[in-house]
Amino acid sequence: CAFGTKVDSHSNQTNEFVTKARKAFTTTINPLLLVVIVLSNLFPSLFKVLSPKFFPTEIFVYFKDICVSIIKKRKEANIRHQDFLQLMVDAQESGIAEVGSDGIQDMENNLYNLGSEQKSETSFITKSLTQDEALSQCVLFFTAGFETTSTTIAFAVYQLALCPD
Repeated sequence: CAFGTKVDSHSNQTNEFVTKARKAFTTTINPLLLVVIVLSNLFPSLFKVLSPKFFPTEIFVYFKDICVSIIKKRKEANIRHQDFLQLMVDAQESGIAEVGSDGIQDMENNLYNLGSEQKSETSFITKSLTQDEALSQCVLFFTAGFETTSTTIAFAVYQLALCPD
């Protein structure tokens, strides 16, 4: 489980988590929305001013609040899980190493120059994830995996029904 929570979505269809997830992915595509997306690529400054909402905001706020409460419970009880959410918590607390900008330029210039000897003089900095960055990753992880998993399972069951051999 990605978030260390148990949601019995098969037998409890009225669970709030299940209903919010279903609502997040059952939005209808409005042709006007497609026009707005195309116009946003043509006129990015207009897009920043208008800032249209493509998805229901309250649903993603709900998932963000769930992640915040899970993180809070884990920190209070000093509980660790081996899941994606724990990776985000660890990245917040300990930081992640990144190559400094002076080192990136040298690596890009000499990436395919295999015959030459390279001297590594890159500096490393430590950057911790902010809470908003970690929560955004958690919501993205959930949204990226929700619909694709159900579509893959539905296709597999369909193929098994067509070819039971």
